[in-house]
Amino acid sequence: MISGPRFIDKSEVEAVVRLLDAAFDKTPARYFRRKLIEPDSRTVAIFDGDVPVSTLTLYDRQVWYDGSRLKMLGIGDVGTHPDYRGKGLASKLMRFAVDYIREQGYPLSILFTDINSYYERFGYTTVEKLFTVVPISTHSKGDFIRFEGAEAVVPYLKPMLELYNGMASKCDYSIFRDEELFLKELRWFFDDGGEGLALEADGKLTAYGFFRVTDDDVVFFDFAGDAKELTSGIGRGKKAFFPADPSVVGVDEDVTTFTDTGMMVLWVDKSLRKEHERPFFALLDGF
Repeated sequence: MISGPRFIDKSEVEAVVRLLDAAFDKTPARYFRRKLIEPDSRTVAIFDGDVPVSTLTLYDRQVWYDGSRLKMLGIGDVGTHPDYRGKGLASKLMRFAVDYIREQGYPLSILFTDINSYYERFGYTTVEKLFTVVPISTHSKGDFIRFEGAEAVVPYLKPMLELYNGMASKCDYSIFRDEELFLKELRWFFDDGGEGLALEADGKLTAYGFFRVTDDDVVFFDFAGDAKELTSGIGRGKKAFFPADPSVVGVDEDVTTFTDTGMMVLWVDKSLRKEHERPFFALLDGF
């Protein structure tokens, strides 16, 4: 018998991991497991008997918007077991989630997708984000610090967060980070093969970035500070991709841009939304 939606308890986490593993066969199960056990996430599921067959997870965050911090509930890991697709279960979950977001007083919600038209049914609208493509620089003016794991970053967390939140507070939809959230994201990012470096000048941290290298492309998932100088420390690749417009990256020439439409926003309190936005969303590991 089909029942739910309802929030799962800790004893049901592994069953939901198995569901997501079946729904997303190209994503390792550890990716879902590590997120479902976090205290700032809540997972909702629909069950057939005592077996979860469709699920999504809500992530409690704050975002910078128009210079202020707003609480936000993100939606991620929306998945239905292949044997139960086409029955409207995910839509039932989404309606439950949107009602919950409204009831709990969140002014907005964010999700990421490539099926935008589906989520429009629930009130979400697409936010176009610019990516800036910068040629890899070969001239450095500072000293680079290379990170091979999250623990190596710990002594630099405070200056990194000062750089990040200083930049993010001038943009829109940027996640507000504290040390706990940042370190958690970094552990996951390095576990999945990510790389990181920072740039120092006159004993002061001036930039940092976390990235992955594919062939000739260097894709930055998070950065702050002098981005173009940062690329000179990578030592390989021809182009660097930054998830922000040129003014945020700090360049105005020799760059190209492209638009990403994967982010969608539900505004519950529409009075807070402004006409001209400057989206920047650094994403180390989902929400």
